[in-house]
Amino acid sequence: MKHQSFIVLGIKLFAVGIFSLILGMQTVQGAVYFAGDFDGDGRADPVKIDDDAWSVWSSAAQYQLLGVYELPFEGGTFVCADFDGDGLVDPAMVDADGNWYVALSGRDYQASEPVNLAGARGIPLAADFDGDGKADPAMVVGGQWFFWLSTLEYAIRGPYEFYVPGGQPLAGDLDGDGRADPVMVSDAGWFVWYSAQEFQRFGPVQLGVSGHPVVGDFDGDGKADPAIVDGAGMWQAWLSADEYRKHGPQRA
Repeated sequence: MKHQSFIVLGIKLFAVGIFSLILGMQTVQGAVYFAGDFDGDGRADPVKIDDDAWSVWSSAAQYQLLGVYELPFEGGTFVCADFDGDGLVDPAMVDADGNWYVALSGRDYQASEPVNLAGARGIPLAADFDGDGKADPAMVVGGQWFFWLSTLEYAIRGPYEFYVPGGQPLAGDLDGDGRADPVMVSDAGWFVWYSAQEFQRFGPVQLGVSGHPVVGDFDGDGKADPAIVDGAGMWQAWLSADEYRKHGPQRA
């Protein structure tokens, strides 16, 4: 797929509260949602990835639609993380054979040559697990987590067990120690294994809202915040800087 630059649309979205964004005025079916700092202001921006493009709503621009970006790869499972350590999030795709394709912000978002991380096949994700400022690839196979740490020249480490039945894996620095914490979200609630506490499990915590779970540092305090995107594409976030009060749709 041909690479394109950002198309700055300058369209301001209807919003009620800080995160009640109607993403594309459509439901979330067929889309994948992430959060990461694309505009460089230190706060995570809401991101939607569909079959052929990703869209970003910039926190630095009062959550206006920053642009629609054509992905330089197709198929596979999408991941967003700062792989090159420049403070900006890079989109990536992992195919069924375990090949990782990364579009680095420092290289004008051109797709890299595929890198195969041998040793595990499962659900891919990436976050800074070793605290060096660069995201590390990971694979979750059932409840077993495998990591390729940048500080160890991407040698595989694992398996480590972070598991709850029916859990969806996520990762983010929820305790603010500079290292990402494994997260599992299930019908029972949110579970976190804090790196600052020798990976002791905390949870479950029920947020009282169903939908697609996301983590990101939305308030810029150095701690990742839990968020939910509901079936209407509405974002709600529980901000650590505000004692985890909910920010989002005001319906009452």
